Order: sequence, then C-alpha cells, then structure tokens
Amino acid sequence: MIGLAARALSVALLVTAGWTVFQQLVARQVARFLPGPEAYHEAIRWDPEGAGYHLSLGLHYLTQLDPEQVARARPHLERAAELNPFEPRALQELATLYELDGERALAERAQLRAVELQPTNGDLLWRMGNFYLRSGELPKALPR
Repeated sequence: MIGLAARALSVALLVTAGWTVFQQLVARQVARFLPGPEAYHEAIRWDPEGAGYHLSLGLHYLTQLDPEQVARARPHLERAAELNPFEPRALQELATLYELDGERALAERAQLRAVELQPTNGDLLWRMGNFYLRSGELPKALPR
C-alpha cells in the first residue's frame, strides 16, 4: 500500500512540474511573438512568477509620456524586484520611478541596493552619482 501511495505522489509531482514548465514555455513564446505590452500581460497570465515579464512591462510603461501610463509601471517594477531581488536593473528602474514620484528615500534605497549587487557596474554608479547631484548632495555624488 505504501508503494502505491509513493507512486501516486511521484506521478502527481511530475504532472505538477510538467504543468509549470509548460506554462513557462507558453509565456516565453507569447512574449516572443506577440507585439507590444499585450504580449507581456499575456505572458504574466501564463507565468505570474516571471520577473522578466514584469520588468519588461514596467519598462514599457515607464518610458511612456502619459503620466497615467507611467503610474502603471510601479506595480510591475515592484513585482519584478520582489520576484528577483538580485536583479539590479529592476531596482535601478524602480529607483527612477520612485524619484519621479517624489519618493526620494525609496529611490535612494533602491539605488544603493542596485549598486550593492553590482558595485563595479559603471552605468549603475553613473546613475547613482546623478541621483545625488539632482538631490544636491555633492559629497555623495563624488565619493573619494
């Protein structure tokens, strides 16, 4: 009887894992072949844990000129940073959004975390320095 239960559990685990992989493959193909932000919405529907889809959708909204569209970037960038806390790009773009929203402390925290993850990344350091220059904090902008 125990052998039968173990087999049933093994089959259930394999089916669950197979379904998860199938969902991720569908999401990848949708994001690859459909145009525009609709593709990322659909990919997120198939794979809600796909940090890259949230990041791509957040970046799309962040680069729009309409403030309502820019506001739509926040939940996606926050979700991308939550799903993959070791992705400096998500943190950097989230910092940009926080700064646009006037949330300087959150922006600085996200900037610092991004630089902490990749301390030799020149782009991150450049953006961090510019952030401090815009904030009027010259000593922090030009560390020795």
